[in-house]
Amino acid sequence: MKNAIRSQQINGGIFIPSDLNKDLTSDQQANVTIVQDQSNPQVAALATETLQTVIENFGQSISAPKIGVLL
Repeated sequence: MKNAIRSQQINGGIFIPSDLNKDLTSDQQANVTIVQDQSNPQVAALATETLQTVIENFGQSISAPKIGVLL
């Protein structure tokens, strides 16, 4: 990913550790890392916002089945 950023093929990405699934299935806090090109502040801000949205949507899709609704 860092090489693709350096060669300007991409502006950023998300590093997902290999133990992510284990953390999620054992109700542990899971950590991911956003990596981005810092050479253009506007592009970096947009990339960060976009990648954070992807992570938030992923987290919501995982937690939604665990939430019960009482009517």
